[in-house]
Amino acid sequence: MVELVHKVATKFRVVPDSIYALVPVAKNTDLINTGVLSGQQSATSMRVFTASLGGVIRDVTSRSHCISAESRVLKTSPTCTSVYVDGSELRGMQNMKIHVHFEKWTTFIAYTVWYPRLPITLWLRDSVLNSISGWPITVWKSLEGERHHKGAAKQFACGNRYQQSELRVFASFQVSDERTGERMYLSGHRDVMFDVTSLAADR
Repeated sequence: MVELVHKVATKFRVVPDSIYALVPVAKNTDLINTGVLSGQQSATSMRVFTASLGGVIRDVTSRSHCISAESRVLKTSPTCTSVYVDGSELRGMQNMKIHVHFEKWTTFIAYTVWYPRLPITLWLRDSVLNSISGWPITVWKSLEGERHHKGAAKQFACGNRYQQSELRVFASFQVSDERTGERMYLSGHRDVMFDVTSLAADR
């Protein structure tokens, strides 16, 4: 019995693994700008990854560079570790782009930045406050003739104590569609507001 042996010759092209895509990943792509009310920075973290043709995923955040398309809406750290608002922004925006650069690769990630509708609403439980009879309190009083001078001398004096009333601060958050100008609200309706008293308490 004769055994037939078949041989096949082929070639395989071997190339170094290379980057296929640059992928920014955000912890949250919706950001509420509470900094306008509190004066405090509000941030969310971000990482940048590369995906290779061989299926290898690498974190390249520290070697990437990020630029905000509109810093008056949303700011970013240069190394792409976070995006943030600090209260200096002028408006909110839907589809707010952060451009990401790594070596020759460029991409972007889009955020929605919600901005408080101004003016905000103040609610006072009792709008008429009277002085309390027989309950004087100590106050600082400028000396006569020094009233309009900065750093003027002052002395202790007695004044009236007044009733107190609960004060609450409410706000709604919105973004505008860049194409149509239509406003969208975080709560779903412009008249449905959030209690932001704790954010504005220290301003």
